[in-house]
Formats: sequence, C-alpha cells, structure tokens
Amino acid sequence: MMEYRFATASDIDALIKSRLEMLRIVNDLEDDYVFGEDFVQASRDYFLKGDQITVFALHDSIRV
Repeated sequence: MMEYRFATASDIDALIKSRLEMLRIVNDLEDDYVFGEDFVQASRDYFLKGDQITVFALHDSIRV
C-alpha cells in the first residue's frame, strides 16, 4: 500500500541520506564519495529552515 506524508524535522537523517544518495547517482559519483561537511550542513539547514515542503512516498513503510 502506498502512503504519502509530509516530512518533519524528525525525518532529517532520512532526508539527508536520500539527498546525498540522489546526488551521487545523478552526478555519477562513487558510492563511497564523501560530501563536505559544509555542504551537508547547508542541506540540513535547507530542509529544516527552508521555504519548502518535502513529501515522502512510502510503500509498505519503505521510502520510495
């Protein structure tokens, strides 16, 4: 079953993980590529303080 829900601050680790994974794929980076801490913090700030809404799509409680 598909479920859609708005992300909250408690989802920040999953949001960051998903963003970095997506950026590795679209930029053809190695799976073990390490992003700089400044970039990771800027992404974290964007999700927590930015003027945006993030929605999760969950299939049987797995984010897709």
